[in-house]
Amino acid sequence: MASLPEDKAPIKESDGEVYRRKQMMTQLPAHDNDERFCDALTDEEKERMRDFLQHRNEKAVGIGEVGELADTKETSKFKCEKCAEPLVPGDVAVFAARAGSDICWHPQCFVCKKCDELLVDLVYFFRDNDIYCGRHYADFFRPRCDACDELIFSKSYTQAEGSNWHLKHFCCFECDKKLGGEQYVVRENPYCLACYEILFAKKCGTCGKVIAADDKRLCYKENFWHATDECFHCSNCSVSLVGKEFLPKGSNAYCSAKCYKEHRGQ
Repeated sequence: MASLPEDKAPIKESDGEVYRRKQMMTQLPAHDNDERFCDALTDEEKERMRDFLQHRNEKAVGIGEVGELADTKETSKFKCEKCAEPLVPGDVAVFAARAGSDICWHPQCFVCKKCDELLVDLVYFFRDNDIYCGRHYADFFRPRCDACDELIFSKSYTQAEGSNWHLKHFCCFECDKKLGGEQYVVRENPYCLACYEILFAKKCGTCGKVIAADDKRLCYKENFWHATDECFHCSNCSVSLVGKEFLPKGSNAYCSAKCYKEHRGQ
């Protein structure tokens, strides 16, 4: 315990106790371990979850054992698996049976390979000679829904914006319309086109109509236009400015200083 950082040592009524509770929920979420905490799994999904848990529990899970290194010939060979610093007789080390009897870690080095956080209550999951927390071990085998945080055990799911989603959970943040196979716009969260236009869409400075999410647009500071010849043109001579240099003046755009002066003089 003394070798752990003060803010991570799980001492009652301390910052370390708060850290432990937080890591327990993060590393070992209830919905990763018991189907009763999952949202309405089908029988087929339950079966896949049971197979996953059986394989995980038989092949990977373990609890680290803490002990003081005795003064023996074998002890001189030990070094921390993470930091590679040697351990000497009298040092406290953590052993993981699945890693082998000759592998050990400093207590402060017994961390998840992925998130580098201390493994809460020394619960580890062994894979390819590395140790992981439950969350990041599970991520090798199943996608995780970005909305509900549960592992996805259905055959079909949505991949969008670099994340995975249950089909029923990839929906408009405003109206809950399912977005799988639909056009959508992301503004921190996904929105259907209708909600996007209501909440975020800008109006064209020329025609006054809403610029739809899938419309091409042009903007300068606080001014917006449809990117069409009809809407983005010189405010004086009406020549199209799409794809051309222009002179912005207030809410207007001009093709030249001459047109600006003529328009101003009208």
